[in-house]
This record gives sequence, C-alpha cells and structure tokens, in this order.
Amino acid sequence: MPAADPVRINFGRNTVTGWNLDQGLAYSTGRGYGWNPTDGTNRQCYRRNANPDPTLDDVCRADAYYSSAQGGWINSPANWQLDLPNGTYDITVTVGEPVYNTNFTSAVQANGTTIIAPITLPANQKFHTATAPVTITNGTLTLTFAGGNRTHLITLTATPTGGGTTTTTSTTTSSTTSTSTSTTSTTSTTTPTSTTSTTSSTSTSVPPVPSAPFTAEAVPAAGSGEQTGLLTGDFDGDGTADAVVVARPSALGTPAALTLSRRRPGSGWEQSVIEPDPLHLEAGGTTGDVDGDGDLDIIVGGDFALGQIYWWENPGDLNAFGTRWTRHVLYSGAMRYHDMVFADVDDDGAGELVFWNQGHPTPLNDLYVAEVPADPTQPWPATLIYDGPSGPSHEGLAVADVDGDGKTDIVGAGSLFTRVGSSWSRTQIGPDAEVRAAVGDLIPGGSQEVVFSAGDVDGRLVVYQETAGVWSELAVLSGDWRHGHSLVVADIDGDGAVDVYSAEMSLAGPGARSRVWWGDGSGNFVEESIGGDGVDNHESALADVDDDGDLDLVSKPFNGGPGFTAWLQDGGLPVRGPWSRTDVATGINRDVFVVDADLDGDGAPDLVTGGVWYANPGTVSGTWTPHTIGGGFGNVALAYDFDGDGDVDLLGTAGTGSAANSNLRWARNDGAGNFTVLTNLQPGTGDFLQGVDIIIDNGRPAVVLSWHDDFGNGNQILSVPADPTTETWTVSPLSSFTDNEAVDIGDIDGDGTLDIATGTAWLSGAGGSWNPNPIFSPGGGTIITGTFVPDRVKLADVDGDGDLDEVVAYERWQDLTNPNRIWTVDWYENDGSGGGWIRHVAGTMVGGHSLDVGDVDGDGRLDIVVGEHALANPAEGRVVALLNLGAGLSWQTWELDRGMEHHDGTRLADLDGDGDLDVYSIGWNAGRLIVLENPTSSASPLRLDVTVAAGGVDRQSWVSETAVPVGTDLAGTIDVVDLDHPGRQVPWQLDPSGPTTGTLLIFHPFLASGDTARYQVLVGTGPSAVPPMITAETASDEGSPAYLISTPVSDWYIQTSNGGVSSLVDADGNDWVGYGPATGALGEFRGIGNAVHPDGVLHPGFNVAATSLDRRGPLRAVVEVLSFDGKWRGRWSIDPAGARFEMVEAPAGVTWWFLYEGVPGGEIDSDQLLWPGSPPEDISTADHVADIAGEWAAVADLADGRSIFVAADSEDSLSDRFYLMDSAMTVLGFGRGLGTDSLLEGPRTFRVGLVPATDEATVLAAVQSARGF
Repeated sequence: MPAADPVRINFGRNTVTGWNLDQGLAYSTGRGYGWNPTDGTNRQCYRRNANPDPTLDDVCRADAYYSSAQGGWINSPANWQLDLPNGTYDITVTVGEPVYNTNFTSAVQANGTTIIAPITLPANQKFHTATAPVTITNGTLTLTFAGGNRTHLITLTATPTGGGTTTTTSTTTSSTTSTSTSTTSTTSTTTPTSTTSTTSSTSTSVPPVPSAPFTAEAVPAAGSGEQTGLLTGDFDGDGTADAVVVARPSALGTPAALTLSRRRPGSGWEQSVIEPDPLHLEAGGTTGDVDGDGDLDIIVGGDFALGQIYWWENPGDLNAFGTRWTRHVLYSGAMRYHDMVFADVDDDGAGELVFWNQGHPTPLNDLYVAEVPADPTQPWPATLIYDGPSGPSHEGLAVADVDGDGKTDIVGAGSLFTRVGSSWSRTQIGPDAEVRAAVGDLIPGGSQEVVFSAGDVDGRLVVYQETAGVWSELAVLSGDWRHGHSLVVADIDGDGAVDVYSAEMSLAGPGARSRVWWGDGSGNFVEESIGGDGVDNHESALADVDDDGDLDLVSKPFNGGPGFTAWLQDGGLPVRGPWSRTDVATGINRDVFVVDADLDGDGAPDLVTGGVWYANPGTVSGTWTPHTIGGGFGNVALAYDFDGDGDVDLLGTAGTGSAANSNLRWARNDGAGNFTVLTNLQPGTGDFLQGVDIIIDNGRPAVVLSWHDDFGNGNQILSVPADPTTETWTVSPLSSFTDNEAVDIGDIDGDGTLDIATGTAWLSGAGGSWNPNPIFSPGGGTIITGTFVPDRVKLADVDGDGDLDEVVAYERWQDLTNPNRIWTVDWYENDGSGGGWIRHVAGTMVGGHSLDVGDVDGDGRLDIVVGEHALANPAEGRVVALLNLGAGLSWQTWELDRGMEHHDGTRLADLDGDGDLDVYSIGWNAGRLIVLENPTSSASPLRLDVTVAAGGVDRQSWVSETAVPVGTDLAGTIDVVDLDHPGRQVPWQLDPSGPTTGTLLIFHPFLASGDTARYQVLVGTGPSAVPPMITAETASDEGSPAYLISTPVSDWYIQTSNGGVSSLVDADGNDWVGYGPATGALGEFRGIGNAVHPDGVLHPGFNVAATSLDRRGPLRAVVEVLSFDGKWRGRWSIDPAGARFEMVEAPAGVTWWFLYEGVPGGEIDSDQLLWPGSPPEDISTADHVADIAGEWAAVADLADGRSIFVAADSEDSLSDRFYLMDSAMTVLGFGRGLGTDSLLEGPRTFRVGLVPATDEATVLAAVQSARGF
C-alpha cells in the first residue's frame, strides 16, 4: 500500500467508501491484510445495526470463534497482519461493542508496541480509541491481543509520519537458449523473477514457475511483405487451432493478403492461400461465425490506403483446404481500421462487429458497433458509440462482462465502455492513445482486471483493478515497455491462475522482449522470457496449435518474415490411455432412446433401450445379460421411480423404432428388474418421442414430452397421479412452442423455479406460463435458414459462473450425405437471467444427434461428449470428448472411439463404479448398443462420494445436510457434481465447523420418498459459482432494524434487536405476520417466535437481544440470537422452502412457547384451520387447547390459495392452542395453555413454511418434507 496515504481498515460487515473491509478472513498476499489464526478458523464478525456510523456498527472478535457444533465460543488465538512499506506510522485502533457490554477486557499491541493497554469499558461507554507510533522494518504490521479476554476490533488507521519508504522489486531476467539437432526446433529455458502487486508489499513468496519448456517450429508463408495481422482458430473444422497471417504490400514485396496454416500430426505444417490478392490490410482483424453456418469466418479492415472492411466466407468443408475464400465488403468509410472484435455486445444473442476507425490522413478515432444484416453479404449498418478526439490513435479492443452485471462491456483506448440502455458510457482507466487492451479475472472475485500495454509507443505494461467503482493500478508489470503490440491474458500454464503475455516489436531495439508474467490469482506475478529476445513480435497469439491441451505461442513478426514461429508448450495434458469398446447388443431396430438406471437393485447402473434392459455385469467389458420388459412395452424414453417405492420404473411407448406410436406405457418395477406394464396413461399427440424430462408440477412429478412431429400441438406434459397404478395419467398441452427435439430442465433465470430448454429457446416456469424466451435463431441468417436447427440439448454450468448455460448439437439433415461438411457443437453462455446469450464453439463434428455433458477427464470442469451421426461414412463415425480447458473458452478434442454412427446416444454414466464417467451409445442404422470404458480413473482430483436418501417421505425444495470431512482448511477448494445427472448444476453450500469438519448442504427440487441421490465432492478443483437461492441484507421493518432474507417464495424480516419475525411476505406481496404499532392483536402482539413472555426475547418490538447474520450462503441464511443477559440462545435457519427455529439454550426451569401470531394472506378473511385428524375448520370459530398428535397445524387462506404451517420436530404431551384472538390475529401456539401459560422447557426445534395449496394432504406433504417424517 502506498506509504504516502493513510491505510484505513473497517472490521466487520459494512462496506464503507474509503475503507478496506476486513471480514475475519485469513491473510492473503493479494488483499495485503488478514488474520493468522493458529487453528485455521476465520474470525467471527458482526453487523449490529445499532449505530448510524457504519464504521462503528460492526466488529470482529479477535480471540475466539463461535461454533454451535462445538458447543459455543471456542478460544482461538490469532494475530492480524497488514502489509506496509517500511517506515514510521501513527497506528490508531478503535475497540468496543456497538450494542451491549458484558465486562469485556480489550488489549492491542502492534509490532510489540502497546496501542491499547488492557481496558474494561464502563457500561456507558461503547468504544475506546488510542494511537501510538510504530516503526515498520520488515514490511509487516502485526496486531496481537495479549492481556484481553474479548477484544472486539472496530477500525484501524495507519498514517505515515514521514519516515516511510516504499520498497520496490527489480525485474531483471536472464535466459539461455540451446539449439537441438533439428534446424527448426529450439528449447527455451529461463530464470524467473518476481513482480508483486503495487498495492502489496514485497514478498519472498512467488508463484510457481512452470517447468514445461517450449519447442519452436518455424512456419514459412507465401511471399514477402509487412505481416500486419495474425488470427487463430479452428478454421478447417478438424478440432485443432490454425493460424492465418494477414499481410500487405510494402517495399519488401507484394504478398497474398491471407495465408492459412495448419499443423498436421506426423506431417508438419501446410499452407493454403485463401486470399491471393494483394490488399492494404490493417492490424487487429477478428474472427467469428458471421453467416451462422457453424464455421469461423474472417474480418479485417483496411489500412491507411484502404477505406473498407472485408469479411471472408469460410467454405466450411474439410476438403476445401487450398481453395480461395469468398470476400465481401461489409463497411466503407474513412481509411484505417486498427482493431476490431466480433462479439455479442448488446446481448441479443447475435454477434456484432465492434471496430475502431482511426481515419487517414485526418485522424478520427471513432468507435463503431455494426449489426449483421439478414443477408451478411450486404453492407452492415454501423452506429457510432464514441467520437474520440483528433490526435494519436485510439486502438486496442477486448470485450467481456467486466463488472459482472450480466451485460457485455467493451475495453479499448485505455477505457471501459459500459452499456446504459441503448447508449454507452465511457470510464477512463489508463492512457488512451496507442495501447493494446486485454481483460481477465487475475484476482477471482469482483470485477475482472484490465491490462493495457503500450502498443505503438514507448510506455508501460499495467494491470488495473476496480474497487468500489474506482480503477487503480494493481501491478506495473513493466515500467519501460516499448511497442508491446502483442498482449494476451489467459491461464497459460493451466494452474487455474490467469497469466499475462506481452511482447515488443523491433522498434524497441535489437533486444525486443517477449515475456510471460505467471500469475498466482492474488495479484503477484513472476516474469519469464518466452520465445527468445530480438524478435519483431507483432500480434503474436496463444492457441493450442498441436492439440495437446495447452496453449502454444504463435510468434509472428511484423518485418523479418515471411511466416511465423510456433513455440509449442511441451507440458500438455496428462497422457491419456485408450478407451475400450464392448458390444452389449446387436440387432437393435432404430431404438429412439438409451437410458441407464439400477433396475435390479444391485447398485450398478443397467442399460435400457427399446423394450429390453441389460443387466450390468459389474465390469464394462463383461457380458450384459438381456431381459425383455414385455407387456407391449416397445420404446423406453425415461427411467424414474414413479410410484415412490424405492426402485426405478420405466416410461415409454408401445411403438418400436421410429414407427409412429403415441400410446404411452409405464413399466412398474418390483425391485428386482421384473416389470408389470400398465396402460393407464392417456395417449400423447405425436409420432415418436425425441425429448423427455422430469419436472415438478404442483408438487408432483410430471414428464415433459417433445415429439418428432407434434401434429401442431407443441410440447405436452404428462401428469403422474398420486396413485400411478390405479389412477389415470393425463396428457395436457404445455406450450405451443416446440423445437421437436431434446429438452432439458433447470432453473435458467435463477428465480427458483424450473424452466425447460428446447434448443432455440427456453420456456419459463414462473407462474406456470411456459412462455418461450429466445436463445438463438435457427439458421443464423437468410443464407441457411431452416437447415441449422438444434437436435440434442443439455443445460450445464460450462463456464463455472453459477448459472446454467445451454450446450447444443445440431441437426442438418440436408448435409448428412456429405461427410466433409463442418458441423459445430456450441454452448450458449447465459447472462444469469436467461435474457442474454453468447454463442461459443466448443468443437466440430459430423451430425449432432448424440450429446451429453460431464467431467470426463476428472479435472473438475464440465466436458462435452458427442457421437457423430455419420450416415454417409459410418466406419468413420467418432465418439469424441470435447475437454473444457477452462471456463468454456478453450477446448481439446479427445477421440474416444471410431467405427459407428450414433443417434440419440453417447450418454455418460459410471458403469463400473470406479469413479469416472464411461460412455454408452446406440445408432440409427448401426443396430448396436455399445459401451466405452474410461481409462482416466478418479486419481485426480480427490473425490468424496455423498449419497442422500429421501428418508421415506417425498422431499420438495429440500436442503439436505451431510456431515463431511471438509472444513475451513479446504473450504475454498471443493466443488460438487451430480453423479445421477452428469452436467446438471448442483446448488450446494459448505458450512465448516472446524478445520477438517463441516456440513454439506445440497438443494433438491424433488426427491421421491424411496429415492437416493448420488454426488461427488471434488477436492482441489476450486468451486464453481452457485447461484444464490437465498439472499440476505440489512433492512428496516416497522421502524426497527431487521435482516431481510429473501427466498424464491417469501421474504423474511427478522428484527435485529430481538430475533423475532416481524413480517413474512409472500410472492404476491401479502404479509402473513403484519407486526406494527397498533395495540394488541391489531399489531404489537404479532410475530413468529414470540417465545419468551413477558421478557420479549424473539418477539418483534423489544430491545432485548443481540443478533448476527452468521451465515448467508446460496442455500441457507442463519441468524443467531443471544439475549442480553446471556440466558437465551436461538437460531433461525432460512432455506428456500421455509425456516427452522432452534432454541439452542434456555434457562433451567424457565418455560417458553413457540407462536405464530399473524394474519394469513395479509388479512382475516376466509381462513381455515388444518391439523392432524380433524376436518378443516373455520378459524373464526375454532379454539382448541389440547396436545395435538402429530405436532403440526396450519392455517389455509382460501382467498390467497396458500397456507402457513408450524410444526415441531418432536412429539410431546404438552398442551397446544390454536384460535383467533380478538377477531384480528390468528394464533398457532405450541406449548401454550390458556392465557399466558407457557409450557416448553429446554432446547426444541420448530419448522415454519408457506405452501401454495390449501388442502390438508398437500400441506402435510410439505410438513413431512421439512422435518423428514
């Protein structure tokens, strides 16, 4: 941190402008401050909501942490560390407690100097502040707390007194180069040096340096000239990155404008001139699928002598290498277009071209966004979004959602451009002239970092970071960087931390440098030479040109060509063994689906296709025994426990193969794989099924049906009755919109309800409307409209940002007879709301009719498997895994098998129980069912199997709890994957209780009574983001500070001064509590909890307790309540479906009760009392004082269509009371007799929840789901 400025730390929970926030976390070099506890636990920090000054309203306790699992407060010595440049500082510390005082003794020392001698504050004094001078000699300020018994830190300020000096780190680099016997191969080894963040002190700890060397391959090009550009990407559709050199005429010669180079295994590099004409083309071209046909096209603009921007149409044929590409003019204007990018910057699902027009000879420096017209061969309409000043060139472009608001931003000319409505707002970050730009998450969390390099001038190479809306320099990688016209931000070494690559042109002199700065994810970097010095690097790039899974350096000179040098990183991915194939069955007749499920109860997944299931022999290569289902069951579609008896049943049709048949059948399993086929299902409306999936409809499982030909009826829903054996399963219209192919289910927009992905669109489940929302347009343009449609669809969090993206493989039946036609497998990046989607190409294939998503290689990232529907050449049909190398932005193709065409197959499951995912598949004409055994094994990362059982009751919107041997030591390193549904996003939360112990919470939309769900905890992968189903913040309710905890179905207001629930607001805005200042039952008596009478603990309106929002994870928020006298301790745990209240501690011999006192649906109207063994009763006449067997009761508001229930977790023989008080307030009282007679003693647990139904059966199901019996 700069010695010239004071450093201010606020301890607690409040973010305050001008202050750094310490939330009790361990010290990190990236942050530059934090705690060093002896046992690895975080400090306990609170927001009190009692002081208007936010810096005085929160605290961190220095000497202990609270753990309910360990019985309360645990002594935990720790010191606190702050990085400071050496010098003398005035250190000012404030300690105290904003709310209450219980004879705390506080003490603080800094580097051995006493700041606060042990002091016990009097009852009328909340805070104590002291200042002392401290001299820093080792770059670190350390606070200790000897002599105190409970030190609450409030704030710290370190003010330099003039003696401070800033420590800097030299960045010299030495390198050696040795030449091997090959004239085209060079191995580079280096000596690294350390560069630290400018906001942290120098540290002896540096990031690890990759040990893999780089081997050089020289690649020639056709003709001499100035090589103005380099573009990389898979242009020929073979799954490996290629390189295109852009050149223009000069005194050196008149070269071809575009030369494509690709590396062929075993035969080296080969070239194809795709634009032979000499053209004056500028630097900074781009690539993208302009015409929507699934391949990469090229866009490049003119230089100082050309006023057009061209795009070249990729012929999209593996046999087209060596042919000229068709050139189109997309824009004409002033000359010189230095830098452009093709991306979806308005988040409408289609790409746009963002480009600079610098102008020549008159400088313009204009920034445009051009839309792709319906016919992209026609001129593109362009909109000016920034009119730059006349002067030195504005250049450099990158696009990303920099600030994490779900909208794509533009970075260029030292600035950040953010979209506000239809306009763009500019924020200046760094120098605006002649700089290169790149974006990356160099320090995970918050906004992404921005890197600017002096590109066409002498200057600096700087990483910028945003904090509280202000951009500042995070690290100066080089203070003397000259014409650094190459700049890339990426995880080059595959360690999970983002690195920076940049290189100088020869204009910097004969020693022009090429460097990589290896990042550690905390803002520290190690500089290393790569590719040698003295090279005229210009737009050099990183791409996997040898298809080994790592990024290689393509070093392209501006002068000194023709051609480039490919520096191949020799680390690569781990050596992968071959997959072995076993034929399970032959003679299959165009079965439409193949599914896996444990049908015989032996714990191993069996396979089902058509009307036959195959018993798993325990090994993939064993003999799979066939069993005919019989009973007219011809074509399986889905496996699920429909009758809730604990075994898996089957759903399908009576048809065989692709023969039209909409007669639905289900096969009831006896648990041993013997089936009874039932016909009590209404028929669907269609020829044969192409997509099915389970969804919860009104609390019951239902099946979404998508037909190959729906006869104009759209998607349908098959409702499963409460008794699926005797009652009729009904088919109803779901949505008139359909893609007539696969469907997948998940919460796409993060609103807590399940949605349906169909391919081109998703159907919103909010309110049961099922309205379609676009993802992409079939065809992508008039050139191929109607031929480019989705076939297989999967929802998965591909980029690990916490929302569900869509993975799509396409059907283009017109091209099935062309084995050389390029097809893509794409994933569409979700903006988190389902409102904006960005298309990314994951790989190429022939025929996209088989697809699944899962972690194939065991690295913790979601990969894609596809099977080619290669009808024209089945012998060449492949199964390939597209391996996700990070955030879905880089992929490696791994061929698993060859020799069969695939259709609606290529599914993932752990067939042999060895911890990795195997593949099973069927074809259309192949007539075979095959399995492929994964050789990866589960050696890395460490895996922990977790099985969750429903426990004999149907679970709805349920959060399960599983004790796991993972705690604070590994909390930030784990992820959770769904073994039963590979690729399906898992909402989870870890609540550590110690260094190596914790509780894993997992959300289940629905888990049938006899079902189990299987997961794996991956240790060492780092977490994927989990979308929050719970949000928690401070608020005010009826004039009192409160915690507002929002769930998908309700908002809970818990007052901070007492711990009582003062409002419970449903999704329609109705307050079911209605606490307020009105007297008695009209307001002041109301609340949930209301436990301790007359003291007021857990009752709204009282000031009797301290509360803290202890945990606020994505699945659960926990509010701890402690009475001022320390005698009563309670805990609210709010989950997506409701709340759990635990009275953790109560005084011996003192009674209490648990009450709901409120207004169901917001007013007293047509309300009915529901309770076990009694018919519904009008609450206006009900008054019961008795022990209720079953220990639950509810009030149904018939007008609102909802009910509220209260349930105890344990039976007792105590009296309960349910009645309407003074015609103004409903009372559900547990442990309550007549009058003020409270009866409960000691710890007890209760559940409270809203249910979207008013019948007893549905309410009882919700009660049973909540408490497990």
